[in-house]
Amino acid sequence: MTPLHKAAIAGHVRVVELLAKAPGIAVSAADFQGTTPLHVASALGHVRVVEALLAVDKVKVNARDGLQMTPLHRAAIVASHNVTGVLLKAPDIEINAGDSDNRTPLHWAVQTRNDRVVAELLKSSGCDVNARDNDYRTPLHMAVRFEEIDLLTSAPGIDVNACDKNMCTPLHLAAGRNADNAISGLLNARGIDVNAYDNNLRTPLHVAAAAGHASAVLLLTNADRIDVNALDKFGMTPMRVAAVHGQSRHTEGLLRYAGGRLTYPAYEITPFHRVVTVVLFLLLVRAVLDALATLL
Repeated sequence: MTPLHKAAIAGHVRVVELLAKAPGIAVSAADFQGTTPLHVASALGHVRVVEALLAVDKVKVNARDGLQMTPLHRAAIVASHNVTGVLLKAPDIEINAGDSDNRTPLHWAVQTRNDRVVAELLKSSGCDVNARDNDYRTPLHMAVRFEEIDLLTSAPGIDVNACDKNMCTPLHLAAGRNADNAISGLLNARGIDVNAYDNNLRTPLHVAAAAGHASAVLLLTNADRIDVNALDKFGMTPMRVAAVHGQSRHTEGLLRYAGGRLTYPAYEITPFHRVVTVVLFLLLVRAVLDALATLL
């Protein structure tokens, strides 16, 4: 750690300015964790120190620490909208830089639940609202966890049906968490695919039914264009999935709220199928016996 690091940590603006002008100063020198003075100042919310460092020609505004985070990542994590605003004015700022998990500052701003930082990033030129991390999750996938999605769903270019590595959309995740506010917001979002399927061909309704989330089931079955009879890769409807997972009460809810739209898939065995099978078998046996009788 250099004297400049220590001055940045303490928030001593004047000392930072003097050190930054010293001959041969390495303004972006990194400590053993890869942290530069700008990282430190950004993480601690020292706006004036950040401004002083950015005024130095050789400062590396996109320097990476040991976790491949930039100063902008650090500002987003501590939810400092003032520092974020200052950093975003830097000419060479990489607003969509990915860390070791390929998460951008927007991913982290969403995770820290600071609307002001999220809004600051979204209004900045070049911000990728659909950036993917290593699990192919977008900021909207992460926002579902906290049910705070309005800023993202209203952002220009947002892909509300983006899929993660398991082909789950934000609506799948919301259904699995019983996140009613997020479900409602997503269902009202332009272009939402309520019948999107994951890598098991399960829709959000399958997910909600399997988990026994009654309120999520209610919201989804009342959605426009909902397919209450969608089949997953095992040929099961949401109602069948609910039954298999022991959610009988919610199976009844599905029937109630689907308004009688539920049907059995063509190859699903129902009690009627079993009766017909027995009758056909008996008829076949009788036909065989009659044929044998004519031969004797």
